[in-house]
Amino acid sequence: MTIVKYLMASIYFHIPYCRQACHYCDFHFSTNTSTQARVVAAMRKELELRRAYIGKDTIQTIYFGGGTPSVLHQEELSSLLEDCFRYFSVSPGAEITLEANPDDVSLPVLRDWKALGVNRISLGVQTFQSQPLRQMNRIHTGDSARRAIQEVQEILPNITVDLMYGLVGDTLDRLKEDTEALIQLNIPHLSAYCLTIEEKTAFGQWHKKGKLETPEEDISVAQFDYLMDVLESQGYLHYEISNFGKPGYLSQHNRNYWQGGNYLGIGPGAHSYNQQSRQYNVENNVSYFTCIEKSETFYEIEYLDEKIKLNEYLLTGIRTMEGIDLEYIRATYPQYWGELSAPLPILLTNGLVLQKESRILLTRKGKHLSDRITRDLFIS
Repeated sequence: MTIVKYLMASIYFHIPYCRQACHYCDFHFSTNTSTQARVVAAMRKELELRRAYIGKDTIQTIYFGGGTPSVLHQEELSSLLEDCFRYFSVSPGAEITLEANPDDVSLPVLRDWKALGVNRISLGVQTFQSQPLRQMNRIHTGDSARRAIQEVQEILPNITVDLMYGLVGDTLDRLKEDTEALIQLNIPHLSAYCLTIEEKTAFGQWHKKGKLETPEEDISVAQFDYLMDVLESQGYLHYEISNFGKPGYLSQHNRNYWQGGNYLGIGPGAHSYNQQSRQYNVENNVSYFTCIEKSETFYEIEYLDEKIKLNEYLLTGIRTMEGIDLEYIRATYPQYWGELSAPLPILLTNGLVLQKESRILLTRKGKHLSDRITRDLFIS
C-alpha cells in the first residue's frame, strides 16, 4: 500500500491583535491595534508579492488565525479575501475559517462574515466555568460563550470550539461538565488542548516564582482518556491528537498541514511551506509592515533536505488517524530505512503503536506519549 498524499494548498492569515492578553498564550500578538490598518495593508501586499510561492495550486482552504481575527473590520476582512481570489485560483467550495472570540460574535456580524464567504467559525471557548476563565484572563464569560455558540449555529453551523484541560487547579468533573455541555449543544468539531506553561507568559512567570501550581499529571491523563472515551462514543472521529470531529466536519485546513500539503502564511509571525522550503515571517508588527513598505526582506527561509522532510512527515503523520506509511517511507527515503525501522519492534512490543498493513498508528497508550514516540522515530 502506498500513501495517498493529501494534495491541497492553503492560505493562512495571522492576525496579530487581541483585545486583552490571555495569561497562558505565547503566540505573537499585540493588544495595541493602532498599527492594524498598516499591517492589513502590508498583508495585502504580501499576498501579491508571494503569489508564486505555492505555484499554481488551487487553494482549497483559507484560515484566519491569530491573535483574534474577529477584531478585523469588515472592510479589512473583505479586502483580504478579495485579494485571495484576485491572485490565486480558489476552489468554489473552499473551506474558509475565521477564529473568533465569543464576545465579538453577533447575528449581524455573522451574517456579514457569511456574505463575504466565511463558512466555518472557530470559537475560542476554552471552558464555560467562571473561575478558570478569570484565572486565564479570558475576556468572555461562560454565558456569553453559550450565546455565541447558539448564534453561530444559526448562521454558520460548521463550527469548531476550543476546549482546554490540565488547567490550574483543574478537576475531571470540570472537564466533564464542559464536554457534556458541548455535546448537548451539538458541536460538530472540537479541538482539545492541554495547558502548557510557557516561559514568557504571565503563567510562566508566576510558575517560576512558585505562585502557580499545575494539576498532577494523572489528572490531565484522566481528562484526556475521558475525552477520547466520551467523544468517540458520541460519533466523533479522533482524527488527530488534539482534534475530534463528526464525519463531514473534519478541519480540511489542518489536515492539509498534517498531510504535508502546501500552505502560504501571510502576516507577522506566519509560516509557509511548499515542499522545498519553509519561510518564517518576522514576529514584529512594525518591522513587518515597515519592511514591506520599503520593499525590504521580512522573512527567513529554511531549505529542506531529505532528512528534514522525513522527520516532518513523521512528526505530523504519527499524530493522525492515518498514521505513517512504512512502504512510502521505504520507497521515498531508502537511505534512512534502517535507522527508522530500528525502534519499531520496541514500540510495538510496549503497546505504544500498532501496525495495520503498512501503516503505523498510535495506540490509546501511545497517544499519551506521542512526543516521546516521535523523538524515538526521528532520524538523527
